[in-house]
Parts: sequence; structure tokens; C-alpha cells
Amino acid sequence: MNLFEKKVLKQTLLEWRADVRLPLDRVLNETFREYRVGQQQRATLAEAAFLGVRVWPWMMGVAGSPEKPDEMRAFEAFVEELLTLPAERFFQKHRKAKPKFEDQSKEHLLGVHGIPGSLLSAWSPGPASETALHNYLHASFEPAPLAVRINSLRMSRDEALSKWEHLGAAASHYSPDGIVFPGRVALQEDKLFEDGAAEIQDEHSQLVGHFIGVRPGMRVLDLCAGAGGKTLHLAALMQNQGEIYAYDIARDKLARLSERAKKAGVSIVRFLDKTALEAAKATFDLVLIDAPCSSLGTLRRNPDRILKWDAHEAQALSQVQSELVLRARALVKPGGRLAYATCTIRPQENLEKMNTLITDERAKLEWSPHPFVAELPAAFRDRLATNPATRLAGAPLTNDANWLQWGPESRTEGGGQLSGALTGDGFFLALYNRR
Repeated sequence: MNLFEKKVLKQTLLEWRADVRLPLDRVLNETFREYRVGQQQRATLAEAAFLGVRVWPWMMGVAGSPEKPDEMRAFEAFVEELLTLPAERFFQKHRKAKPKFEDQSKEHLLGVHGIPGSLLSAWSPGPASETALHNYLHASFEPAPLAVRINSLRMSRDEALSKWEHLGAAASHYSPDGIVFPGRVALQEDKLFEDGAAEIQDEHSQLVGHFIGVRPGMRVLDLCAGAGGKTLHLAALMQNQGEIYAYDIARDKLARLSERAKKAGVSIVRFLDKTALEAAKATFDLVLIDAPCSSLGTLRRNPDRILKWDAHEAQALSQVQSELVLRARALVKPGGRLAYATCTIRPQENLEKMNTLITDERAKLEWSPHPFVAELPAAFRDRLATNPATRLAGAPLTNDANWLQWGPESRTEGGGQLSGALTGDGFFLALYNRR
């Protein structure tokens, strides 16, 4: 075992555990700079650090940083194991951890998985949703695959697949624009990215664009555009015809979107400031709210999201989400559509919120659900029937539903690979029509 790598990993995990509100990738980058870690060692250390965070609750306990001598000795051994043992060994220990889920489900979620009590209480799960949550957590153990969206304005997916055949690239199961890779692949300087023909984007995130029904010539608003991943996808789906307006309170992100749009060959994106947004009442065919949320759908990429859960932060996010929906309602023109999406699987931020803001008795006079589930590929609908994220939505999914909640599922079942497994992030999407 490399003693330098052990030192860096130990420092990383101690700093992260001292303040779990800090994203692990930020702690890693700062530690790498401090110790001047080379590129070859960064991948090894990052993989070990993320594994350490995934398994921390049942390996080190859910309490604070190790401080006592016996705790530090256990931590030292833990760091050595992260650098020398395969991941499966840690999950074997999880399977032996007590209390077992079958015997004490709530205690298992709290003590073995590290679900904060405030989160579990706010969820108010019964036995069925406790099982779904447990299945969802297990499905989130495995790191998410590297997924890429091909920009159809630049090239077809088949062309990209032929260029990346030597890297093991494969067409994603459900997104027509998606490509997934079997492992870590260095693509940052690949020509397809330099030419704007490809973007890193989770396959499940790509599905949002396909499900909301954009068409060439529409006037669309991306109300929480950020750096524009979904904005650029919508532009490609609209064949660069029509108008897409981007708004975000973080102006620096919009500046990056402007650069990315040029590289992607997108010319229909416009930018709104707050004054222009307020003047655009009832003018959009479609308003997309990709709302800020607790990000509990991204555990494969951010395994510490559970440990970072804060009830006060959740309440503040809920208020922001409500304000965004109320603002968006005024921007959709009669006959237009409102789309609400998050990357969390918590009902209070998803279906329960939209039922309160859109389908209450007063809003029903102006708004109606837009059923779209029956229009989806049959294979996808069949997969959703058993998906743990769907079962956590707070209501049964039907063919005439106007919402979806989907997320990762375990890739092995009965000792074999699942065919067409959902392997990306957890997402929620709901569609509504303005009468």
C-alpha cells in the first residue's frame, strides 16, 4: 500500500467528516492541490474516497469524526482497507450488519444506512415505502455509469458510437441521444466535446427533455437554466427552430451557457433578466422548472447527500420550489404547458407539492394534468412498475398519469444482469396544461 495515498485519503475523509455539508469532490480537489497529487493517483484516491463515504455509516458509524484513540485506530484500518480491498468486501459487511432490515426496518435505515431521523420522520414511510427506500438505497450503492448526450445538431448517435467503439461505448437503453461507457473513460479533451457534438449528461436527465413534448417553432422558457444542460438538449430537440429563453438567478452560470450554446451550434437561446421575465406574462408555450432540490436522486454521484440532510435547509428549498411554481404559472400562455422536474425522490418536493400548488380546488379552474405516461415506450413503463423510486412517489403510477418518478435499480437480480436496467439518477417530472 502506498503511504502517500493513505495520508491523502485519511486527510480527505477527516476533513469531509468534520463538516459533511462540504461536497466530497470539493474536499478532494482542495486536498489534491495541497498535496500536489498527480493525475494518475487522483483517480485511485477519488474512487477510494467515494467508496469510503458510501460505506461510512455501517463501517464507522453515523456519529461525528473519529477522535478517541480506539476510534482513530479503527479509522486508520478503514483507510487501509479502502485502498486495498475490493468494494464487494464492504458490502458483504453491510449484509451482516445489525439490526437487519427484515427484523427492524426503521432501526436498520437509521443505524446501518445513516438516514437522519428528521428525514425518515418527514418521509413518514409505512412498511411498503420503507422497503422501497431500502431497495433504492441499495440500488444507489453502485457508482453511476458515465453517460453522454449526443448533440443531434452536430452528428447522429450512430456516428458517435462508431467513433467511440474502441472505448466500449454503447447506446443507452431509453434515451435516443444517450451513450454509456462501461467504466471510467477520459473524454475531457475528446474532439466530439471540443466540437460541441457531445455533453456529459445522465441518461435519466436526458429523458426529461424527451418527455415534455417540445417541438420546432415553440417559445420555451427554462426558468432554472443553470449552465444549460437541459436548455441545449431542448434546442436540439427543437431542431434549433423557435425560441428558448433561459433564466437563472446565478448569472455566472448563464455566461457559461452562452459559450456552450455557440460551441453546440445553438442559435435560438435568449437570456432574460428579472425585469424582462416579469414582463413576459402568459407568453410561453412551455415553461420548464428544473427546480433546486435536496438532490436525493443523485446518491450514486453524491453518496453523502443523505448524511448532509438538514431539515431547515429542506424547508428553505421547499419555499423556493413553491415560489418558482407560482411564478411559472403566470408565464405560461393559455393552452400552454408547465413542466416541473427535480433530481430528488422525496414526495414533499415532488407530487405532494404539485398537488398543493396546481391541482388544489382553486387551481383546477385554470390547470389540468397533462397525461403522458401512456405515450412512453412500453419497455420503460414495464421497468417503472418495479422501480423503487416510482414506489416512493407517494401515489401509484397509472397509464393516464401526468407524472413520473424514476431512478436507479439494482443491476443484479437472481444472480444475473437485468436487461435494460435503469442505472442513472433519480428524477421526478410532472406536466400540466393551462386551460
